[in-house]
Amino acid sequence: MLEIVKINTGDDIPYAGTSLQGYITTSYDKLVEAFGQPDLERGDKTTCEWHIEFVVYDEDEGEFPMYATIYDWKLDSTPYGEYRWHVGGHSPDAEDLVHQAMDNMRLSDKVVA
Repeated sequence: MLEIVKINTGDDIPYAGTSLQGYITTSYDKLVEAFGQPDLERGDKTTCEWHIEFVVYDEDEGEFPMYATIYDWKLDSTPYGEYRWHVGGHSPDAEDLVHQAMDNMRLSDKVVA
């Protein structure tokens, strides 16, 4: 399993060539909490999109970057409630990394008594 070392977001993330790898059901606000404001608003077929670089560690390969995008698809307006967001990437690992980042965020929000 890939271990997330660092997460970078922004317009300068090289996301070209990513394609649909899976989905994550969550809200806009939770995505903003995890990844900041969307990097692209009102595209050709999207109303908002996050570009993410995961710096990951693999025992065999060391550290290297992997890229993901999170976006809505062919909607008239941005969904702010629970929505099945599209996850793009260069491999199915992109979806796994997005889920892992969101799960880690939820775990860090829990207070241990």
